Amino acid sequence: MFYLIPISLLAIAFVLKRIKKEDRSLFEQLKANGYSSWSFYPKDRMKIAFVPIFSISFLIISWVIIWLIKLTL
Repeated sequence: MFYLIPISLLAIAFVLKRIKKEDRSLFEQLKANGYSSWSFYPKDRMKIAFVPIFSISFLIISWVIIWLIKLTL
């Protein structure tokens, strides 16, 4: 039962992702200009790097704050 919903959502996404024949050239132009066909935003590699960098820096800053609090106790 729990697998039925995600699998059906994936199937719906693939059906919606289909591109009409008359629109194929427009999507090829988008891809040639570096845009994503899912979000129509430019593809940016920094978005992919942001999550790990933010997570690591958050952990380090949290660790430093906890360490400073321990020094005051």
